[in-house]
Amino acid sequence: MPNNTIITIGSFDGVHLGHQQLLRRLVLQATTNHLQPLVITFDHHPRQVLGSTYQGFGLLSSPTERNALIMEQDSKIQIETIHFTPDVAQLSACQFLETILVRQYQAKALLMGYDNMFGNHQHDDFAMLPDTAARLDVKIMHDTPLTIDGIPVSSTRIRQALQSGEVATANQMLGRPYSVQGKVVEGRHIGHQLGFPTANIATDADRLLPQQGVYVVRAFNSNNLPIAYGMANLGNQPTVGGAQEALETHLFVFDGNLYGQEVSIQFIARMRDICSFASTQLLRQQLQHDKQQAIKIIADITT
Repeated sequence: MPNNTIITIGSFDGVHLGHQQLLRRLVLQATTNHLQPLVITFDHHPRQVLGSTYQGFGLLSSPTERNALIMEQDSKIQIETIHFTPDVAQLSACQFLETILVRQYQAKALLMGYDNMFGNHQHDDFAMLPDTAARLDVKIMHDTPLTIDGIPVSSTRIRQALQSGEVATANQMLGRPYSVQGKVVEGRHIGHQLGFPTANIATDADRLLPQQGVYVVRAFNSNNLPIAYGMANLGNQPTVGGAQEALETHLFVFDGNLYGQEVSIQFIARMRDICSFASTQLLRQQLQHDKQQAIKIIADITT
């Protein structure tokens, strides 16, 4: 158990640029005050447990991915993952500070994100947190927002951008291309018949998928090594009778077998909406056009 800690607390979903700024300041303040930097996070996003606010909510990162991204910021950071239960959710902010942060994790300082709140709002004691912290000899510090074009970077804004197809905005706020992971599964092989064989990716049901459309993508294997660039159809397949949403990825300059393998798909750029074509020949022509457009986009970002 870490001793004499400076703690920051949150879900850290996506570990975006704002989170990264907060983590840098956590390490800086830890070094200045001779404390151990500690991140307190949760095994489930609070919205998953609280239920009523979870409908339509998707995660930007899995717990494993999130923790790896946090550790990438600085190896001195320790992470403690709390099992978020309805009982934990009932704790007020002051109760959480005293019973969890101080008694269990020996907090001497608490670094708050600019929009960070915790504790059950029904207790309405968040405003009393400074007095409680003073009684417990815990110093409270506050981070400032990181803004891009005047807009604070946040997980909520990134979700909104992805759901609107604004991949460039989401990627800018993340500081990297947004990605999803999943296993390559058998499909209907329609893409192969059209001359554009695809890998069908079965993603986690809890993971947020961008707005349906056709995207420039890049695939990585389970060891995070690049496989190939390509283009992906995210959504249904109206021309060939596909009613279910799927992530079908056609990789360029690749002829291997990915069935059963775990892959990660990065969303580089959104090219167009999903369309229904009068014939498979017209669809094939559009796919050829999409490929040329994707190759140009890839060339622009790699040269």
